[in-house]
Amino acid sequence: MAEFAPGTVLATRFELLRPLGAGGLAEVYAARDRVTGSEVAAKVLHAHLAEEPPIAERFRRELSITRELDHPGIVRVFDLHEHAGRPFFTMELLRGETLAQRIKRGPLSAAEARRIAREACAAAQAAHRAGVVHRDLKPQNVFLLESGVVKLLDFGLARVAGWARLTAQSTVMGTPGYMAPELLGGKGADARADVYSLGAILYEMLTGKRAFAGSDPYEVLRRQREGAPSPRTPVPQIDERDDAMVRRALDPDPEGRFLDAGQFLRELGGESVPAAPPAPPPMTAGNYDVVVHHDLFQRRPLRRALAALGVRTRYGWKQRLVLAGKNTLAAGASRETAESIASICQQQGVGVALVPARAQRGLRLWLGNHASRAADVCGVAGAATAVALVLNALRPLPQLREGLGVLDASQWFRLLVLFFLSGLFLGGLAFVVSWTLFGLGVGPPIDRLPEGDPAVRRLMEGIARRVARLHQRKDQALPATQMILEEVIEAAERLREAAAKLADKAASMGDPMTNPGVADASTARDAAVQRLLEIASALDDALAAAADGPATSLLLTRMREETAFARRVLPELEAMRQV
Repeated sequence: MAEFAPGTVLATRFELLRPLGAGGLAEVYAARDRVTGSEVAAKVLHAHLAEEPPIAERFRRELSITRELDHPGIVRVFDLHEHAGRPFFTMELLRGETLAQRIKRGPLSAAEARRIAREACAAAQAAHRAGVVHRDLKPQNVFLLESGVVKLLDFGLARVAGWARLTAQSTVMGTPGYMAPELLGGKGADARADVYSLGAILYEMLTGKRAFAGSDPYEVLRRQREGAPSPRTPVPQIDERDDAMVRRALDPDPEGRFLDAGQFLRELGGESVPAAPPAPPPMTAGNYDVVVHHDLFQRRPLRRALAALGVRTRYGWKQRLVLAGKNTLAAGASRETAESIASICQQQGVGVALVPARAQRGLRLWLGNHASRAADVCGVAGAATAVALVLNALRPLPQLREGLGVLDASQWFRLLVLFFLSGLFLGGLAFVVSWTLFGLGVGPPIDRLPEGDPAVRRLMEGIARRVARLHQRKDQALPATQMILEEVIEAAERLREAAAKLADKAASMGDPMTNPGVADASTARDAAVQRLLEIASALDDALAAAADGPATSLLLTRMREETAFARRVLPELEAMRQV
C-alpha cells in the first residue's frame, strides 16, 4: 500500500526503510526512529482488521500488557502508535534468523536443540508468571540472534487472533501442528498449550521434520489426539531421554504433559521430573449417557474401569447393574467426555454404549432421587405384610389353634422359623422388585459434572490427587521418613486449600480465548491458572524428594511461598472478575 511504502513516516516519527514480512495479523517493517536515530521494527495491524473497532482495541490492550514483559528472551516492545487509522507498535529490530529458517537447512544437534529449547522455556516461564500465555508458539516465532541468543516473538497476539476469529470471521488462525489439540479444537487453554508447542518445536529441531505435518486443521487434530509421535521413528539415533521428553510434552491430554515451562526447563537441564498421576478424562456437561453392560461373573474389569475413572459408586448402583444387566454410568455428559469414559471401559473389557441423555421429570425424578429409601420402605412393608398374612391365615382355624397348645419346644421353633423365612422371602421379593423398578432412576456415579471452566477444575483435581499421594507415601514410609513427611504434608494441605480457593475464582471466569466476555480479566485468569500449575509442580517436587532432609527444607520454603502468593492473588482476581 502506498501509505506504507519505504520512506513513509509513521506517527511523524518512524521512517519506513523496508518490509520485513507479514503474518495473519500484521505487517512488519524496518524503520528509523527520527528521535533516537536507532532502527526499530514496526508491526502494523492489517487494514481489514483495523476496521473492526473491537479487534483494534484488543490489539492495543494486549500489546500494552506484553510491553510490560521484561526478560532477555522476549523481544522488547516499545510504544503503541497509530497511522492512517491502523494501530502499530514498535519493538527492537532483531538481526539473525528465525528458527524456521535455520531448520530448513537441516536438523540441529541434540545439544544445540536442547540449548534453544531451554532458553525458549525460560522466556515462556517468565511470561506465564506475568499472566501472559503465547498460545501460538512455532519456529517462526522463535528468533536466533547472530550472537546465539534466543528471542520469542508475538506474545499476546494469539489472543488478538482468537478475538478476530470470534468477532470478525477472519481467516486468522494459528499454525496446525504446533497449536495444542485443546486449543486447535476450540477449547480453552493454559500455559500447558505453550508446553505442547515447545515440544513440537523441539521435535522439529531434532528431526528436521514437523511432528504433525499438514495444513488441514481437522486432520492434524485427529492425529494429535491419537497420541504423541516418537522422534526416534524418523531419527533412530536420538537419545531415549530426549525421545521421552518430547513425547511427554506432546501428550494430547494436558494433564499428562509437563505442568509448566519450568518443569520442561528442569527436564531439559538433566533433572528428573516426576510423572504425572493418572488422570480421569475431562468431565464436561452435554447430551449423552454412558450405559455399561455387566457380566455377573466378570466383576474385575468393572472395578478396574471405575478405578481408572476415579469414581466411587453410589449405594445401589451396582445392585441395579446386577439385577438388570445394565445401568447408566455417566449421565448428561458431552460427546467427548462420553467417548473418553467409553474408551476406558472398553480397554478394561467392559461393554458400553452411548445413548442420548434421558430427561427425568415428575414422579420418575422423585423416585430416582429417593430410590434407595423407597426400596427400603417397600422391603420392610413387604416383610410386615407377609407375617400378617401368615398369621391371618392361621387365625380362623380353631382346630389348629387348639393344636398349637400341645406343640413342644422344637415344634414351636420350627413353626417360628417357617413364619420368619416366609416373611423374609416375601419381604425380600418385594424389596428386589421395588429396587428393580425404582432403581431405573438411581443416580449414576458420574452425573454432576463440574460448573465453570472444566480445565481448571481438572487441574484442581490433579492437585488433590498429588496431596493424596503424599499421604500414601507417608503411610508406606519408614518411621524416620514419616516424621520428615509430616511437615511436608501439613504444608501441602495448606497449599491445597489455597489452591482450591484460587481455582474456584479462576474457573468461574472462563477462558479468555473462548469467552470474549472476560477480556478485561484475561491476564489475571491466566496468572491464576499459572499459579495453580506451579503449585502442582511444587507438590511433584515434594513427592520426588520428600525423603531427603535438605531437599525437604527447600521444598517447604517453596510451598510456603506458593501458598502466600495464591492467597495474595485471590483479592486481585476477585476484583478483576467483577469488572
